[in-house]
Amino acid sequence: MHSSLTATLRTAFVSIVLALICSIPTQAWQGQSGEGSKKVAGRESNPGEGEQQRGPQPRSDERDMSAIRDFRVSPPDLGNASSTISEVINLFPQSKRRRIHGSIYEFHRNDNLDARNFFDPVGEPLPEFKRNQFGFNVGGSLLGDRIHLLGSFDGLRINRGSTLLSRVPTAGQRGGDFSQLEIPLIDPATGQPFEDNRIPEQRINPISMKLLEFVPLPNQNDPDRNFINSRPRITNQDSWSIRGDYHINDSNKLLARYEYTTLDERRVQPIPFFDELQTNTRHDGEISYARTFSRQLLVEFELDVSRNVNEELSVNSGQEGLLASFGIPGIEARGPADEGVPDVRLTGYADFGDRNSPDSRVSNTYSPRIQATYAYGSHTFRFGVDYDVHRPGNNRTGTALRGRFFFDGDFTGDALADFLLGLPSSASRAVGTDRIDLKATYQRYFFRDQWRINSQFDLSFGLSYNYFEPFQSTIDNVSGFLPLDFEPSPDGEIVQAGSPRAIELGLADAGRRGLVIPDRNDWEPFVSLAYSPGANRRIVVRASYDIDYEPVSRFRFIRNLGRNFPFYFTETAQSSSEVPELDLSDPFAMAGSPEITVHGIEPRIRNAYFQNWKLVLQNEFIQRWNLEFEYEGTKGTGMLRTLPANVPLPGPGSIQPRRPNPEFGSFSIQSSGGSSIRHAFEVEMSRRLADGFAFSSEFTWSRTINDLFGRAANPRDLASERGPSGSPLVFSLNYIWDLPFGRDGWTGSHPLLRSLLGGWRLAGVTRIRKGEPFSVDVTGDPNNDGRGGDRPDLIGNANGDFQSTVDEWFDTSIFGPAAGGFGTAGRNIFYSPGVHVWDLAFSKQARLSDSDTLEFRIELFNAFNHVNFERPNTTFGTSLFGKIFGARRSREIEIALKYSF
Repeated sequence: MHSSLTATLRTAFVSIVLALICSIPTQAWQGQSGEGSKKVAGRESNPGEGEQQRGPQPRSDERDMSAIRDFRVSPPDLGNASSTISEVINLFPQSKRRRIHGSIYEFHRNDNLDARNFFDPVGEPLPEFKRNQFGFNVGGSLLGDRIHLLGSFDGLRINRGSTLLSRVPTAGQRGGDFSQLEIPLIDPATGQPFEDNRIPEQRINPISMKLLEFVPLPNQNDPDRNFINSRPRITNQDSWSIRGDYHINDSNKLLARYEYTTLDERRVQPIPFFDELQTNTRHDGEISYARTFSRQLLVEFELDVSRNVNEELSVNSGQEGLLASFGIPGIEARGPADEGVPDVRLTGYADFGDRNSPDSRVSNTYSPRIQATYAYGSHTFRFGVDYDVHRPGNNRTGTALRGRFFFDGDFTGDALADFLLGLPSSASRAVGTDRIDLKATYQRYFFRDQWRINSQFDLSFGLSYNYFEPFQSTIDNVSGFLPLDFEPSPDGEIVQAGSPRAIELGLADAGRRGLVIPDRNDWEPFVSLAYSPGANRRIVVRASYDIDYEPVSRFRFIRNLGRNFPFYFTETAQSSSEVPELDLSDPFAMAGSPEITVHGIEPRIRNAYFQNWKLVLQNEFIQRWNLEFEYEGTKGTGMLRTLPANVPLPGPGSIQPRRPNPEFGSFSIQSSGGSSIRHAFEVEMSRRLADGFAFSSEFTWSRTINDLFGRAANPRDLASERGPSGSPLVFSLNYIWDLPFGRDGWTGSHPLLRSLLGGWRLAGVTRIRKGEPFSVDVTGDPNNDGRGGDRPDLIGNANGDFQSTVDEWFDTSIFGPAAGGFGTAGRNIFYSPGVHVWDLAFSKQARLSDSDTLEFRIELFNAFNHVNFERPNTTFGTSLFGKIFGARRSREIEIALKYSF
């Protein structure tokens, strides 16, 4: 992997040199001493467990160069934000000195202008791609300049073909022919290999064959990437907004804003029969009022209201009788939305089934705020109160209502062969009603003083108090296991929230419908200083320290509150990895009842807090040229992570009798025991816009260590999960350059040439970063503790020199089966492929009259068509191990036209 790191550093160095030679780019220069945006670093959510952003959001996969359309460059100046000198540059200007003004625009991309993705089949047409973003905005003034109204519409239509690679069963394998398998296929009934690695047709489970009807045959020759899905992802999004500003008088100002957004999207899955349909409606409203009582006192009141309705369904939802047609006892659809295909997980092959449907939620948030600013001498005081009233309801999260079946190859040596024989390693089903409705109110009280001690020295300090009320259910459907320990006591019990038993066990303060005792100690101090020696103030030294808290998110409460016996829970049947104990024909008919899984949140869980410190040196070494050196540190304490519990020790035999509490199945405990530390060194050079060009370049070296595992390999040794996180090397470059073509000396005075070649502007964004660390795991459950995600033994050097390829991104020969209960391979020992992208935009603006302009743009995303691979397969013990199955987007070209009046 050293060669990959060397290449990344070399590329970053060349990019810096090119930027200095070409004299180009831009990014925000924070010239504020304490109120600037705070970088939060070193925080990592558990995969699949972190905060989810629902509803129409800015699309990171549909970049529109907005990062360079609007930006701020300001000199290193002391003082508060209001005194900062800034200059705003907008390639699509909005401000007009007319009673009525506005603009109309259209952005268009299609596959006729695009490059081929690395994995697109050669000789075949590119996957379909059409993208249209269009809209308008119009504004005007009434009553002179006292009332200003602005309305806008933005539409987005995307038809994007996919390049999704996977491995599906061949026609021969579906009939039991595994003669191409390099290892002998074991017959679980005899313990001996099948003759010629062929499963007799009469041994194939009919339910398995019925399920395979939903899996297509291969359409590619590569044995491990034998199926490509090019079906289009369809997106239709419309956004409307209106805003009104009323300048009542010099002392009173009123603002009102409303936004309405709808989204309809078809999300493509690797297996085409299981696409997902998402619909979303979002309302956002705001009203704010500001009153100036005197030259020293300003009071502001604001009320924000939002409502977000989201639903995700499988394309198979509503097909009455579909689930029952498979004939699997113990599972049934409770309504049209629950219809679909059971969730089947095949190690080494493409998973299939309707995994995430239905997924729905309604989120209502009300946020009143009041803030006062008082200037007294050299002090500027700010104090106020913020409230956030959260009401998330109708939450469903794609649970195992249709059944979930894992096949790991424990019994035959191949997961597909286990599936054909109908021998799952585990089977799960949901029982009860999975809907949950929650409520909570957040409060924040803050005070800050920005003190201008003298012309060279600023000091800011303050204190905030937060109260993040734990989410509670709105109905009596909350229960949990008490006491909630890693090894739950056989004397423990399921207790309903608010019951006399819960109060007796010390949860009186958790409320009638909650199981978490509030954390009332979240104080956030803040201090920063800025010092500029000398009269010209070209050098500025800044330092700051603060503490901020992060509450337990509502999504963690949704997953862990109100999801227990008897209201809603998951029953799991777990087979020993040595002898098959389950059969797909009756997967929940084990001796005794399937074990009941338990979800819980530590009753005295505390909100995570982060200590942030920073030291910055800024120097305007030449007029308009700024150089900045920064060190930043962040330490996270009490960070959230999910602990597996009630886990037996590795060993032979059935799993359930070996659990600490054999009356229950696996436990999932939301804990606040995680921690992280991050150190970052950053060098930034920038030039403020002048003479037609500006730029900003930034290089960051960082190191982040945390123990925020997605799945702990050994839950009894969490210290071994501490490892690196995040990309350690990042280089970015933003620029704007008014091209010299069309000026005298290039085209002379010929008016036609000056008109055609003159007025062009080049702008761009470059991002180069090293990949992020990842771990490797093994198939199945070799240590037989009822949990997947075990790791192999590391028998070689993970940091040795190795030439990465698409078929072997890392040295796969340095791993072997775990000799003990747990493998020796650590967490996050490899890095995924890095990212290297140049986005460019060429624009020309033509003035049609004194106030009307027409702008034409050509934008190139990943302009040099650098191949940016996705993370390789990480499962040891399959032929897919170490291979890459996807790449990020290749070069795309967009054409835009905008008329402003």
